[in-house]
Amino acid sequence: MVKKRSHQSRENVIAAKSIFSTSRFYKGWYVTPIGCFYSSEEAGKALGCDGQIIIKRCIKANNNVIKSTKSCILDVDDRVLMIGQTWKELGWGFYEWSVEANEQS
Repeated sequence: MVKKRSHQSRENVIAAKSIFSTSRFYKGWYVTPIGCFYSSEEAGKALGCDGQIIIKRCIKANNNVIKSTKSCILDVDDRVLMIGQTWKELGWGFYEWSVEANEQS
């Protein structure tokens, strides 16, 4: 089940885009079930895991079906419900930011 972002979350993303869009290192937003983050490291700190796990779930393995829940950062009851779903279906993703897309909006 994908959770919709609140109006306040969307407003925070819009406000932060103008700040981070000037950084040459800023690529986009890492979307997790607990919110959007401008870096994988920040998302990792909030979730208590490594930034590489965030990159894997948001970008590299986003459409992969979950077969095992050994490395998941959730309660045991939630882990069972994740099997057979993709990370995208569970609310993980990446919104890429580009100058061209920003100028069109």
